Amino acid sequence: REVLRSAIKEARDVGMRPIVHIGSSADMVIAAEEGAALLMHPPSKDVLSDEQVATLARIKIPFVTTLRTLLASDEVGRTGGTQIEREIMDARLIESFAHKPPGFAIRGFEQLETEFPQAAARMRENIQRLTRAGVPFFVGTDAGVFGVFPGASLHGEIRELEKAGLSPQDILRAATSAP
Repeated sequence: REVLRSAIKEARDVGMRPIVHIGSSADMVIAAEEGAALLMHPPSKDVLSDEQVATLARIKIPFVTTLRTLLASDEVGRTGGTQIEREIMDARLIESFAHKPPGFAIRGFEQLETEFPQAAARMRENIQRLTRAGVPFFVGTDAGVFGVFPGASLHGEIRELEKAGLSPQDILRAATSAP
């Protein structure tokens, strides 16, 4: 907490908006309490408690959804990507996801790859709980992750948020005017 507090203060002191990349529910609450301007991701490591959701609803720091991030690589490999991804991405790149070399793992996520579906389910539940509580959100994709293609993947993110039960109006606002 002390390191985060100092980093946020320093960012603000030099005129920057502190954006904090989080993974757990505790990370999200601490970053919001310490004054982050934006939170990247809903938690994927655990589900927010009712008390944590209430705290985040009171503070109202927006978060970026990134729901498709954990599943994009596998999805592109299985389906060949979305129609828009196939239209704008090099076909060889899309095809490479369907033929991963034996033993291939995304660096930094080797031990988590088998847990991505469960982590994505926790993210989805956290998004639902946060948005029901009125926590502001922006639609985003975490471009740079395997299978997340700048621009094109935003459409997949929107689709996943609609599947998660968010209203089309809220999603459109969070993808356009809210940010």
